[in-house]
Amino acid sequence: MTHYPERPCPMCGGRKARAAMHSRRQAESLPFDELASHWLGFFRERVFFTYARCDDCGLLYCPTYFSEEQLARLYASMPDNTAGVDLTLITRTQRRYAQLLLAGSDTTPGDYLELGPDIGLVMAEMLSARRFGHLWLLEPNVRAQPALRERAGATPLTIVESLDGVGAVPERTVACAAAVHVLDHLLEPLPLLRRLAERLTPGASLLAVTHDESSLLARVTRRGWPAYCLQHPQLYRPETLRALLTAAGLEAQPAQRTVNDFPIGYLLQHGLHAVGLRWPWRIPHGPAVPLRLGNMGCVGRRTKS
Repeated sequence: MTHYPERPCPMCGGRKARAAMHSRRQAESLPFDELASHWLGFFRERVFFTYARCDDCGLLYCPTYFSEEQLARLYASMPDNTAGVDLTLITRTQRRYAQLLLAGSDTTPGDYLELGPDIGLVMAEMLSARRFGHLWLLEPNVRAQPALRERAGATPLTIVESLDGVGAVPERTVACAAAVHVLDHLLEPLPLLRRLAERLTPGASLLAVTHDESSLLARVTRRGWPAYCLQHPQLYRPETLRALLTAAGLEAQPAQRTVNDFPIGYLLQHGLHAVGLRWPWRIPHGPAVPLRLGNMGCVGRRTKS
């Protein structure tokens, strides 16, 4: 049997937690090679590590999870996050994320930083709204680099091929930063956020977007909720996401539920799967509808003092 490390709460370091959600076959009981076959794909048997709620801070996390070396092997096979999805719909959603960051920011001049920008849709929306001196993009997926460079246009940019490479960014130079669906993938998000906060200029803002484990969708679909998966070592709710940004040294605003555009066929296919029904054929996507469906965004600002 493959060994999976035990970990404390990644937000407060606590080691007391109560099991809260598990798959029918728990990932911690299966060998690594079998879990690798469950790493990609929505419409397979749902297998994930047991989630527990920290007794001290309330964070929902996996006390048993992959090691860094195991994760590196799994992420090496990942396509970009937009593969097979209508870019028009994704762009609408990413535009709303950018608007949320802009609404929570002042006009402090400086650079732009993004953790895991993928193909750069949020970055492109930010560039259409204001000017930045330099772009700092921490993106491990080298296949995304051509798209990032194209969307950056004439703005100077540096692509760092590791999320741990935030130290390459000069301190107090970043006016706006974003981490869209990144923090729920990291083994240790808090140390990284603290280093990132040191790169912000006084008055600058960071937007964090994550799934919301307290959402109606999560409560209704329970273990069928898509965010319960092997890629997420922890999941947030509004209180814990805001607490994470506060612990990083930022003034966190209340988290807001975000709007995503979903094709009706996509919702139907995922809904059938979430309740345990298997539909062997692909359902046509059809028209899209905007919904507040399980995601949230929170803006944290570095104080001017």
